[in-house]
Amino acid sequence: MTVEQARSLAQEWLAEVRRGGDPGAGKAAARAAPTVKELCEKFMEDHSKQRNKPSTQVGYQKCINNNIIPLLGRMKV
Repeated sequence: MTVEQARSLAQEWLAEVRRGGDPGAGKAAARAAPTVKELCEKFMEDHSKQRNKPSTQVGYQKCINNNIIPLLGRMKV
C-alpha cells in the first residue's frame, strides 16, 4: 500500500465516522460470527436430534466429525 492509498483510505474512514458510521463494526461482527463447528453442533442439537432416527443422527455426526470439521471447522460462517 502506498502512502497515497493509505491517505485515501483514512479519508474514507473519517468521512464514514462523520456520517455516524462505525468503521470497526464490520470487524467486530465478523469476530462474533459463529464457526462452522458451532453451526454443526447447533444443527445436531436443534434439528437432527428432534427430527431424525438415531441411526441417521450417527451418520450425520460421523460425516460432520470426519469431513466437515477437519476442513472447515474453524472458518467463520
